[in-house]
Amino acid sequence: MIPAQETPNDLLQSGPYVIKLCGPNAQYVKQDLDQLYQILQSVIADAHYGTASPAYGTFFKSSIYDIFVSEILTNITTGAAIAKLKTSRVPVPASPVLTCITGPNQVIDNVTGDTSNPLDLWDGCAGGKGWAFYLSGTNSIFLCPRFFTVFQDSPTLPGMGPEILCPTVSGGQFEGFGGFLAETQVYIVLHELLHFYLGNSPPPATNSYTEVNEINAAFNLSAVEAISNAQSYVFYAASECEREGSFLSRLSLLRRC
Repeated sequence: MIPAQETPNDLLQSGPYVIKLCGPNAQYVKQDLDQLYQILQSVIADAHYGTASPAYGTFFKSSIYDIFVSEILTNITTGAAIAKLKTSRVPVPASPVLTCITGPNQVIDNVTGDTSNPLDLWDGCAGGKGWAFYLSGTNSIFLCPRFFTVFQDSPTLPGMGPEILCPTVSGGQFEGFGGFLAETQVYIVLHELLHFYLGNSPPPATNSYTEVNEINAAFNLSAVEAISNAQSYVFYAASECEREGSFLSRLSLLRRC
């Protein structure tokens, strides 16, 4: 990534990405983007192996889509500018902008075109309970206050290495929801960037199914559903990052429904 450049009006440039209205937290968002860039290098290389990769095979099922998966992740590392679905709102290709939102009435959006009924984007933070969200049809990703309360780096706690925090496998399924594997600032950013790039990608990606975020639900998706499911990429990237532990060896114990 290009080194951060300070610009007026509380903007920080990190390569092609703009970090907006984050104040002192902007440096952490930039660190997240830089770390994500590093993580995805090995993941992109791994995707070319298709189902010969245990992690890829677990979450994407078919080598038919390895190029698609690789291209989506490559777009994230380069911050590729893509024309939006609602081109009247963002008329030219643009890279994602990450904006911090801290309370009501900070960012108002006329999402429906009805000026009498504007949307307060603080609602997307679920009253402070949400981490982040992508505003569909735009290039805007919003980071909520809670985002800055979760782990910034890889999921480790004092005395608890990745081996403890990785999901275990029992009875042919993952145990738990996979939260510790993916719920860090880096992977939350990845999840929202995936919504941006998947939402504006050509077939075979589709948005005609219900998004799933729990690890076993992601594991049981069909191949075409998985390549359209943001959290499937997150679990894949996170499991690749844990390749030095025993997580990948556990994947052979899984049983597909």
